[in-house]
Amino acid sequence: MATNFWTSSHARWLISDEKAVYQAHSGDLKYFKSRKHIWELRLYFVEYIHRIGKKLGFRQRVLCTAVVFFKRFYSQSNGNFCDYDPRLVAPTMLFVAAKAEECSLSAVAFVNAVEKLAQERLGPRFPYTKDDLLECEYIALERLQFDLLVWHPYQPLVQFLNDIGMPELLQTAWEIANDSYRTDVILVHPPHIIAIACVYMACVFHDKNCSDWLSRLNVELDKVLDVTRAILDLYDAYALKAQAGRAATATLIEDLLAKLDAVHASKHANAPHTAIPAPAGPATAPTAAAAAALPASLHVPAAPAPAPVSSPVAACAVATAVEGLEEGEVVEMGTVHFAPQPQSVLAVAAAATILSGKRSAPSGLPHSHSSAAVPGQPAAKRRRVDVFPIGPTASHEPSL
Repeated sequence: MATNFWTSSHARWLISDEKAVYQAHSGDLKYFKSRKHIWELRLYFVEYIHRIGKKLGFRQRVLCTAVVFFKRFYSQSNGNFCDYDPRLVAPTMLFVAAKAEECSLSAVAFVNAVEKLAQERLGPRFPYTKDDLLECEYIALERLQFDLLVWHPYQPLVQFLNDIGMPELLQTAWEIANDSYRTDVILVHPPHIIAIACVYMACVFHDKNCSDWLSRLNVELDKVLDVTRAILDLYDAYALKAQAGRAATATLIEDLLAKLDAVHASKHANAPHTAIPAPAGPATAPTAAAAAALPASLHVPAAPAPAPVSSPVAACAVATAVEGLEEGEVVEMGTVHFAPQPQSVLAVAAAATILSGKRSAPSGLPHSHSSAAVPGQPAAKRRRVDVFPIGPTASHEPSL
């Protein structure tokens, strides 16, 4: 972990303007009337992540990390809700954040939590399975570029309050910092700027004077005011929601979710190989016909299935093992031979997923080239990679 924010991967994720966030949602404007509706959906799913996290008992840091991952996911190019279903992406981001913060739970626990929220009408319908969530994890890691480091404003917040001798304002400033994650300031401003804005707002709320302290800071106060305005705009929006009434807000969200549901149902009906898997039933063991339907690049002979690769970390380890693959070289993994594209981690991750024998090929993930011998050409080189079982459910010892 970098000790300097400006040399960390988080600093590379900062964008120049909040307007750029909604440029990534340009494709959603085909289906939703205005950017306000997109903003409503973004806010709704941030709150949804918090509901899931509270249902599972996660601490605040995990929820905030998940929100940052969620916002990063959709701030990239083609980050449309209509391309990547937020009903699946939101719990997946929390699933990834829990691993990044070293307090992970099983995918089954997450699915049970979101299904229970749907039954309690505290969350949207969840038409996905545990396997869909695990598959979405691979896509999420790629779109996050495997940068899972997040700097939060809480540590500088405590330090600043101690510096000005007002530790009694910690609770108010902390709650303002929590609310800031419902805006997009975490994508635009470094955490210490957000912390200064939260301290300033807490001082104003409690009629405390911190002007001398602000004047001594070596920061651009215009950026501090930008953060303050963004948080105040959020509070104004909540005030308008309160005036309109809870029923009106709930009706708007239900309409937007229904439209989102219809868009994804239509997309999967017309193009089943989209980036996010279509809703599916419980996974079953692959039949002979299903094995025959696999792409030529993944020839699975009739042999006992190797140990499942149960984690993207393991799949990435496999990808690292085959890094620097020569042209035409074939990898042997268990009883399967395939020739992954060296530049694509997901190609190996997709192959490792199929090797588990528990899921079909992930839709929308890049498949590898065929490893079949071409008549008239020399046989491809082969490299052996052993995939070890992970966790206490492993049925045999790793082969050395």
